[in-house]
Amino acid sequence: MIRFILLFMALISSAEASSQYFFAEGCRILDKSGKELLSMPGQMCLFFEDGSFASADHKGLRFFNHKKVLLWEIKGNFHHQLNLSFGKKSLLALSTEIITIDNVPTRADSFLEISFKGEILNKQNSNDVLGQANMKRRKDVIVAKMKAGVEASFEMSHFNSFYSIPVQKSTPTLSCLKEGNFIINSLHYGGFVLSDNLSRVLCKIPTPTSVNNFIHDMQVTDKGEILIFNNLESIKGSEATNSAIQILNPTTGIPIYSFTTEPKSSFFSPFRGGVQKLDEDHYLISNASSGVFLLSKPKANEIFPYQFHKIFSTSYVQQVYALELGAFLALWGIHSDQFLTLGP
Repeated sequence: MIRFILLFMALISSAEASSQYFFAEGCRILDKSGKELLSMPGQMCLFFEDGSFASADHKGLRFFNHKKVLLWEIKGNFHHQLNLSFGKKSLLALSTEIITIDNVPTRADSFLEISFKGEILNKQNSNDVLGQANMKRRKDVIVAKMKAGVEASFEMSHFNSFYSIPVQKSTPTLSCLKEGNFIINSLHYGGFVLSDNLSRVLCKIPTPTSVNNFIHDMQVTDKGEILIFNNLESIKGSEATNSAIQILNPTTGIPIYSFTTEPKSSFFSPFRGGVQKLDEDHYLISNASSGVFLLSKPKANEIFPYQFHKIFSTSYVQQVYALELGAFLALWGIHSDQFLTLGP
């Protein structure tokens, strides 16, 4: 009986404990004021509780142990994001392939699912995705930030996010939005859902009409909704342009909810940005032009009013994530109480 009571009390204590968030900006770890606590080599990193970390840039993807010893490496031009699959079973990486079209070397995107031992479990590229979707390949000049190490002048695609789909709380509106499948997003083509082995395009995700269709960080929530950072939301009947965090109906692409600010210019990020759902009431927003924000809503109201709080200003490669990194930092000899907790 005593053992049961102690276990019950421990469970209650664990449930009541608030998550302690630090911030990962590329390969830097920041406290809630934006102060750098630790920096690792690379442009995009994933940090693990045992002190190990993955690091990627335009030269390759590398995995280090807690002593910074290199365990494995995959050569290649990696860009935008480095994520974990749902359940933290594998790494998800966006990389680059060169494909010859009409005798012209052209940059395409590749999507890699990689084991923690450095094995490529599944692989797909944008040329095949666009072919399956019967969409015409573009021929755009490669932007300067994507040019490093790429032996081509043009690109057919510019994908910027790659996530796995989490467990759904109810039957999703689209059957393709199934746990274990993947969602990818491109600036010009929008989003696609790929099968759990990345081989098949299962469906195309409709998106709002936007100037140049500049959308970043497309994800599927556990409610089967589409969450995006819409860089250039066009306002009908007006030349005004602003960015917005939006939750979309997956079958129509029409926003169920859209958040921006007044004045519009205070929340405008033309090229980069991201959004991270922390829980049902809190979203972390990375706005390349304005900083990092916490979007929260009172529990008494389902949608409005939302509270918008700036955490800190920063200049970053692509996106900032709120992560529970206390254990990782401790193994590297760093202790800080300047973390973010989410209020009730």
